[in-house]
Amino acid sequence: MSTSTMTSAWPFGRDPACQWGASHLGGDVKTSFGEMEQVDSGICSLSDEDMARMRNLSLHCGEMERCEYGEMSLPEDTDEDGDNLLHLAIIHEARHVAHELLRRDLQRRLLNATNHLMQTPLHLAIVTSQEELAAALATAGADIEAQDLAGNSPLHLACTLGAHGCLRVVTSAQNPRVLTRALCTPNYEGLTCLHTAVLRKDKEMVEYLLRIGANANDEDPRSGRTVLHAAVEMQDEGICETLVRHKANPNAAAWDGCTPLHVAAGLGHGKLAALLSRLGANQKARNLEGETPLDLARHNPSVLTMLQFDDIRINGELLH
Repeated sequence: MSTSTMTSAWPFGRDPACQWGASHLGGDVKTSFGEMEQVDSGICSLSDEDMARMRNLSLHCGEMERCEYGEMSLPEDTDEDGDNLLHLAIIHEARHVAHELLRRDLQRRLLNATNHLMQTPLHLAIVTSQEELAAALATAGADIEAQDLAGNSPLHLACTLGAHGCLRVVTSAQNPRVLTRALCTPNYEGLTCLHTAVLRKDKEMVEYLLRIGANANDEDPRSGRTVLHAAVEMQDEGICETLVRHKANPNAAAWDGCTPLHVAAGLGHGKLAALLSRLGANQKARNLEGETPLDLARHNPSVLTMLQFDDIRINGELLH
């Protein structure tokens, strides 16, 4: 594999089949192209007439049974977007209406109902940053594994948006087994919650996810790349160290045989290559084309120097 081949094979987004991208996640996630993508919540503004009906519903939430929202005579009835009254109350932040609907939803017809974008009330509470309501929904038994049209669970959205508070209140209300399963489930782009936090370069969220059961060796099922591969691609030394400290395998190979060190060397990230080497990465590991990280580094003298002298110190301080 030549240097040009390595460059074209690894930057996320160059290969659509193996792209880390987050086109359906958004928020502050930075893709390999350096573009900031946004969460499409599917939340559209209501007409003035519908807003008036929502206000009317708010005024009479004590008599919820007798209220009508347009042609929606029952709370579980939906509008043209598939939103029921609980969805709409959350979208328009009518918190007391949402809590009243939740209290009256004894048969749980509203709690996990989905609209046409497959969004549950919990998805919408997180997208609209309503932490208290997200906590109430989670406590009531909202499904944290429910996936929207992009395969994103409510936890994915919290990680995408950097919604630390929502993530904490929702995860604290979960059965550990269910939580672990939700954390390890990828969306339809192959990204787990941990991948998403790494792509945001959000070290605090990465550390929290690892503490509550995220797998430091999560793989993208389309390419075999791990979260450590992603952290190298994002050039985040702190997150790389955090992942290895939580048992991420520095020698994990993707389906093409490339380890995180191959990625760092091939992309010319000298400091990261030296760091990975110190953390236990094998400089002689071979990918499917028989190349080692050292072979790739030979095309970049500065990276080769960093690998050969990965204990360089300046004024007594270890360079990394």
